Amino acid sequence: MLITQSVTIYLGGDTGYFIGYKEIAKRYPKIDYALLATTAYHPRWFMHYNHMNVDEALKAFSDLNARTMIPQQWGAFHLGDEPPGYSILELKRKIVERHLDASRFIIMDIGEILPIGK
Repeated sequence: MLITQSVTIYLGGDTGYFIGYKEIAKRYPKIDYALLATTAYHPRWFMHYNHMNVDEALKAFSDLNARTMIPQQWGAFHLGDEPPGYSILELKRKIVERHLDASRFIIMDIGEILPIGK
């Protein structure tokens, strides 16, 4: 958790989904940005311990009650069986299918720099 006077950022790193996201939200109720990994999640039997798929990342985002989700690591390395960039296409599709507020997601280009502040 990165906490400044103006912004709170949760950096998920490499992790599978776990119920602790709800506990994190209780301890830090005003998370502005949740950086959640959405990559290298196939095959599930092997990858689910260390990598969330898109559904799990969306659940973690909801559990964290964060204002904005920034998917991370999706363009860094080809570690899983899914094609490069697949997770972002899947995330975009699920945002539309589930009628989620697209403004709550920042999908950065590979190498993009995003100044964060309020």
